[in-house]
Amino acid sequence: MKKFSFKRLTAMSLLIVMLFTMIACTPARPVETTPESTTETPVTEAPEVFVDIVKDQKTEYVIVFADGPSQKAFAAVTTLKNAINECLGDNYIRSKSDFLKRDEVVPEKAKEIVIGATNRPANAELEKNLGGKDYAILFENDRLYIYGKTDDAITEAVNFFVKNYIKDGTI
Repeated sequence: MKKFSFKRLTAMSLLIVMLFTMIACTPARPVETTPESTTETPVTEAPEVFVDIVKDQKTEYVIVFADGPSQKAFAAVTTLKNAINECLGDNYIRSKSDFLKRDEVVPEKAKEIVIGATNRPANAELEKNLGGKDYAILFENDRLYIYGKTDDAITEAVNFFVKNYIKDGTI
């Protein structure tokens, strides 16, 4: 009978220890919460861009995406690539990941269309300034950035770009 009581006492002690551990590991709730902004300003018209990505059915640009993208992000890259390839006729636009070899550095200027979060210079600033569902399209140092914090935002940004900037075989 003593062995049974000792087992029971040990089990109860372990249960109490586990209970306190679980309580200690739960995240504290914030005292004050601020609601997320629910008012979004939809863009209805694309601003004019004076960059020739495709000229005379040729391009010097390369699509660059994050190394090891998710399926959804890669699908957005494919959507953009297919839309641009339609403008190029017999030519095609190359695409590659942002992977760099050990001694390689990101060039300051390059004719690239950068999709999503990569190791390119403007990505850190875009990451800092955008909310969770926001996206941005930015042209800087010969690079066109199509950026979104989430895969859904990247997809939305690419779709916006394709719809508003690729027209009649020109970009």
